[in-house]
Order: sequence, then structure tokens, then C-alpha cells
Amino acid sequence: MSWTCICGHQDVVTALIAGKVNATAASRLENKTPLQHAAYNGTTQCVAILLEHYFQIALDRRFNLSKKKLNKLEQWDMERNWMKPYEKLVLHKDIYKKTALEWATGHDLNETMSLLQAAEDRIKKRHDELTREDALALSVPCRLGCGYVDRADRIEKHEVQRCPKRIVGCEACGKNIPANTIPDHDANHCTRRIVRCENRYRGCEESMPFDQLFAHCKHRCMFRRDECRLCHRSLLHHQRDFHEAEVRLGEERSDKLLSSAFPL
Repeated sequence: MSWTCICGHQDVVTALIAGKVNATAASRLENKTPLQHAAYNGTTQCVAILLEHYFQIALDRRFNLSKKKLNKLEQWDMERNWMKPYEKLVLHKDIYKKTALEWATGHDLNETMSLLQAAEDRIKKRHDELTREDALALSVPCRLGCGYVDRADRIEKHEVQRCPKRIVGCEACGKNIPANTIPDHDANHCTRRIVRCENRYRGCEESMPFDQLFAHCKHRCMFRRDECRLCHRSLLHHQRDFHEAEVRLGEERSDKLLSSAFPL
């Protein structure tokens, strides 16, 4: 395989791969893989064929593992490290401590360099994906201070939907309050909570929103304390008209008695 790559016989390389010949083994003398030999000699088509073959090896490994019954840890390891065979082959260093890309760069082989750089970029992209996954898997506390801890990629859902300290709007008055204070707010502080009239012990049976209670008790409740406009006696509002009528009737009777007792 190595000599075929050195000579650039791409059809032979393809045939050998199809024949299951090992295309990954490094030479004993220089520890060079067929990919490094192809890169060193600038046989660009062989480089392209080998890179595609190496990536297919990684994909086949992933597919074969996915068909097995794996536990959660094995499943996690497979999904995380399925590209490792490809990475190992692309970044392999020979006895001169050089990769295939470094050999192509040293010989100024632009087309070969472009293919190998794309391969290393693919590996870097996978590393970046793993770094992001690791960051999202970190355990972080709820930023609202409720004490709950979860993965970084799930904590926002908790903060928005389930955190007892998340800010929600009262359905009645619209005020924004922490979710865990809703029962106390509804019972004691909401301006639209339904309350009974303060004069219920005098007989008023009306209920109303809290923000209307003062106006009702002060101006509309029929059982509020009021004052006779004639004699200034304290009485309930609904009694006032009847009481004042009696007072006027009494005054009329008094006037008649005085008139009869002391005629002009």
C-alpha cells in the first residue's frame, strides 16, 4: 500500500482498499502511514482516497457499535469518541515527529495541503463540539437562588418554567412577583382579590375586589355608619331615610301641638 501511494497509482489504491488490504499500517523503518507517504510525495488523489477511507473506518466503527447492546457509559463513550480512529490516522506522527500535513507543507504541495488541512479542520470542529457539550453538561446552580442544581443546558428551562423564585405575573392584578409568593399575594396583597364588605357584621353581604372596598364602604354600602341630617343621630345608612321621615313627622306633630296650645 505504501509503495502504491508513493508512486501515485490511485486506481491500485482503490482496488487494494476494496480488497480489504490494511491502509492504516505504518512502515517499520520510518513509522509512516500510507497517508504520510502520499503527502510526502504529493500524490494528491491518493491522499483524497485515503482520507475518505479513514473517515469511513470511523463511521463503520460507530455503526457497528450502535448495533450492540451498550450500557449508558459505553453509549456515551461511543458517541463521544467515534471519530478517534480518523483523528489518530490524520494526526499520526512518524519518527521525524511530523504529520502528513506538515510533510505536505514542507514540500509546498498546495492541493495536498488543502485536503489535509480540511481533514484537520474537521477534527478541530469535532473537538470544539465536544468542548461545547462538556460546558453544557457542567452542573450549575439556579441563578435565581432557589438552590436547585442541574446541567447548564437544562437550568434555563428550570429557571423559566419551574423555579419557585421565577418572576410571574398575577393573573388578577398583573403585578410581577416571585412564584412562591403567589398564595400569600392572592390571600393578602392582591389589589383584585375578592373580599367581603367590612360592614358584614352589620348585615352587608356584598363581596368585591379589594381596590373597590374603600369606595364601597365609604360611599355605597347600605350598612355603613351615617348621620341623620336633622338630628345628627348616628345610624346605619339604610335606616336614614326612614329615620329622617319620622323626625320630620315628629316635628310636624310638635308644631301642631304648639299651634293648638298657643293659638295666635
